[in-house]
Amino acid sequence: MIRLLRRKPKTTILFVLALLVWCIPKAIARAPAIDCDHLGPDCRIEANILSDQDHAPFLFLGRVMNSDHPQWRKYRRAIRRYNDVGACLLRSERHVEEPNLLMMDWKRVGTGTGAEVCIFRIAQSVRGIEELNDWMKAHGFSVWGPFRVVSEGFVPHFPTERIRNFEARWSIDQYRDLNPSLLSMSGLELLKSYYVIVGLDSQGRVVDVSVGTPTRLN
Repeated sequence: MIRLLRRKPKTTILFVLALLVWCIPKAIARAPAIDCDHLGPDCRIEANILSDQDHAPFLFLGRVMNSDHPQWRKYRRAIRRYNDVGACLLRSERHVEEPNLLMMDWKRVGTGTGAEVCIFRIAQSVRGIEELNDWMKAHGFSVWGPFRVVSEGFVPHFPTERIRNFEARWSIDQYRDLNPSLLSMSGLELLKSYYVIVGLDSQGRVVDVSVGTPTRLN
């Protein structure tokens, strides 16, 4: 009993430190500001359709993500939480008839699998790659493409195989506004940037969304 009591203060200190490491960055996180300069005074991107998992299921490299997919355990929570595009938006936009798709709830969605699922939902909801380009620029991304990732003579093995990529990127400073860390705040930054890659099939349909953070060690 005496030994346990002696350990308690140390355990408490470690718990408090861990809590601070987790809480401080969360408290100062900031969602990206919306840049409407290229969208006009309304600052809106409305949905062509309101995509959901039933009618436009999340695709991983062109394949439907469901319980039979080998990556299901990685994505199941995000797919269930963001089952439709409305779930990806700020509370004020979630249940309105014509939501503004610019109002993504970044602080809730995050920059991992939630972002992959929600950007896929957004991409399925807008009127093509041009509006997705506008959406990305409004959230501060630099954009490239679409560009081919296979040769001109490549024959797809299945209809929704990826043929082109559309890429968007945040600087590390933009990424850290939303994802601050005590390590980066101390000047020890290992990441270089944050990217979103949207895969398109031969018909220009969105068939994949992936995100990543390349490091300085690569």
